[in-house]
Amino acid sequence: MSKNVLLSIKPEFVSKILDGSKRWEFRRVLWNDISGKFVYVYASAPVKRVVARFQVSTVYAGYSQEDLWRITCDRAGITQKQFYEYFGDLEKCSAVNITQLEVLREPFDPKTVDPKFVAPLSFRYMDFDLGVALWLRFKKEAEQ
Repeated sequence: MSKNVLLSIKPEFVSKILDGSKRWEFRRVLWNDISGKFVYVYASAPVKRVVARFQVSTVYAGYSQEDLWRITCDRAGITQKQFYEYFGDLEKCSAVNITQLEVLREPFDPKTVDPKFVAPLSFRYMDFDLGVALWLRFKKEAEQ
């Protein structure tokens, strides 16, 4: 059974996701079983909070850098230079389309559930306790 995913993203790119100018999240390595799950956005230091979640509608995996940039450049939220620097000399690159974005009014600190929480370098599968806490937080905010 697949789990939801927690993605660690630099605050400068989180801001672009939240304002709608970045609709593609680029990854050197993708997690398994992407479809139908929530992807939780963890803004890395100095924010260190879960700020949003989204679902993936489209995945481009294993594309050349040139092809992936051509497909995603209109809503990449980064420059072409940043794109090529991020992927470096990788031959196969991936991107997921950010859809159904939900933003928390009050960002969530995972350490409230797990004091030993360590942010992922790239991504991690959500454990049960954190998953339930985040689900409840999004549900509560949606009802307000």
